Amino acid sequence: MSPAPAPPSDAAAMSLHSLRALAIEKVQNFSGAYILIALAAYVVYCLLNTLTTWYRLRKFPGPPLASLSSFWLARTALTGRAPFIHAELLQKHAHPFIRIAPDILITDDPTVHRHMNGAQAGYVKAPWYSSLRTDAFTHSMFSSRDVTYHDDVKARVSPGYTGRDVPGMEAEIDEGIAKLKDLIRREYVSAPGRTKKVDFSNVPTFFALDSLSKMAFGEAFGYLAANSDIGGWIKSQHKTMKMMVLAADVEWLGKILFSDFVLGIIGPKKTDKNAIGKMMAMAHEVVTERTGPKAEPIQDMLGSFISRGLSPKQCEVEILLQIAAGADTTASVIRFVLILVSSTPHVYRRLQQEIDDGIAAGTISNPVTAAEGKALPYLQAVIFETIRFHPPAFGLLPKVVPPKGDVLAGHFVPGGTKIAFNSWMGMRRTDVFGADVDVFRPERWTEASPEDLRKMQRVVDQIFGWGRYRCAGRIIALLELNKIFVELFREFDFQLLNPGKPWSEELFNTFVVNDMWMRVSTRQF
Repeated sequence: MSPAPAPPSDAAAMSLHSLRALAIEKVQNFSGAYILIALAAYVVYCLLNTLTTWYRLRKFPGPPLASLSSFWLARTALTGRAPFIHAELLQKHAHPFIRIAPDILITDDPTVHRHMNGAQAGYVKAPWYSSLRTDAFTHSMFSSRDVTYHDDVKARVSPGYTGRDVPGMEAEIDEGIAKLKDLIRREYVSAPGRTKKVDFSNVPTFFALDSLSKMAFGEAFGYLAANSDIGGWIKSQHKTMKMMVLAADVEWLGKILFSDFVLGIIGPKKTDKNAIGKMMAMAHEVVTERTGPKAEPIQDMLGSFISRGLSPKQCEVEILLQIAAGADTTASVIRFVLILVSSTPHVYRRLQQEIDDGIAAGTISNPVTAAEGKALPYLQAVIFETIRFHPPAFGLLPKVVPPKGDVLAGHFVPGGTKIAFNSWMGMRRTDVFGADVDVFRPERWTEASPEDLRKMQRVVDQIFGWGRYRCAGRIIALLELNKIFVELFREFDFQLLNPGKPWSEELFNTFVVNDMWMRVSTRQF
C-alpha cells in the first residue's frame, strides 16, 4: 500500500488561498467592468436613438420636452384636458402639424385625416389601438392592427350594424326610447309649480346601454328600469379610462400593460366580480347558448355575427366593443344636444316648433320613424352642429406613415411617423364652417349653399372616422339621434338649473360628465 500524501504545508495552503482570492477578485472586477460597459453602451444607445428620433421631425413645432420624451404626452393625458391642450398648440403655432411626442404629430387638417384613413394610402394603425383591448388572446375589429383581419371582421359584422340582418332594429330603438320616457315621467318630471332638481348626467347612458344591449343580443341590461348604474358599469368605466388613455398614449407603457402575458394575468376576466367581469360573463353565457347545438337563429346583431362566420370568442369581443364604445359616444351627443339647445332659447323654440308643425301636419308619426326625423331640416342642423361644436370622442387614433414617407399639407413626413387628428380643432376650421366657429349656431347648416353644406357634412362626418376605419356603429347612432329628440321635445320641456356651469367634465377619450342639473316638466298645450 502506498503511503498517504502528506498534507500541504501552511505556506502552500496560504498560497492556494491567495490564488483563489486573486481569481475571484479578477472575476468581480471583470464583471463590474462589464456591467459598467453595458450600462454605458445602453446610455449611448438611448442618447443616439433620442437624437435620431428628434432629428427626423425637428422641423415640426411643439413643446421642446415632447420632442425628446413621452413624459410631456403622459403628463398631458392625465390632465383630462389633453385634446384642448393640443388644440391650443395648433392655434399657437398656426402649423398643420404639431409634435406632441418624439414620433407623434397631431393635425387639424381634415384633408390629411381623410387621406391617411383611405384604403389605398398605405397607412396602418399605430400600437395605440392595441392598448384598448380587453382580451389577451382575441382582438376586436377596433384593437387589431392587422389590416387583413380588420377588413375581414368588418365585412362580417357590417350587415348587423347596418340593420340588413336585423329587420327589427328600429323597433328595438323605439322600445328603448319608450322606456326612457317612462323613466322621465316616473322619476324626473317636476310637478306644476314645483322644481324637482335632477342630475341628468347618467340618463342618456342608461338609454344607450339598454338600447345597444337589446340590439346586440335581444335583451336590455335594465338600466332604465332600475334608474341606477347596475353593477357599477358606468363608474367602473370612468375609473379605468384614465389608465387606459395613459397606456394607449405612452407606447412603451401600453406594450407592457397590454402585452399578451400581462393582460392574461391582470386583464379583466369573466370570473371577475366587478362590472366589466359581469358584462364579459353575460356576453360569454349568451354567445355559448346561441352557438350551442340546439341554438335557433335569431335576427339580432349577435345572430348576424354568428351567421356571418365569427367565432364564439370573436362574437364576445365584438359585442363588448359595440356596447362599450357605442354607449359613451351616443350618450355624449344626447347630453350635449339637451345642454346646448336648453341654453340657446331661439334654437329651443325653433326646434320644438318644427316638431310641433310636423305632428300637426301628419308628417311625424307616434313614435317618429328615423326617415321622418331625418327629413326635419332644423333637427338635422341641431344634431350636426352639436357634433361639430362638441365632438363626442377625442382619442388620438394615430395612423403610421408608410415606410417611404408622405407629403401632407405641403410637408414631407418621414415613414414610421404616427399622425393623430385633433377633432376639436378640425371641427373649428374657419375655411369650412365660417368665422363664428366658436358659436353654437345650427343655422349655419340651413343657410349654407349646397356646395358649402356638402363640405361641412364631409368634415363633420369624420367624427365617425373615414374610409377603411369608419365607425361601424355610425348608422345605429344616427338612427337613435334622428328619433330620440323628436320624442323628448314633443312631450317634455328641459331647463338648465346652473346655466353658468351646466355640467362638470373630464375627458379621457370620451367625456366623463357629472352635475348636469336640470328641471324637466311635461309640456302644457
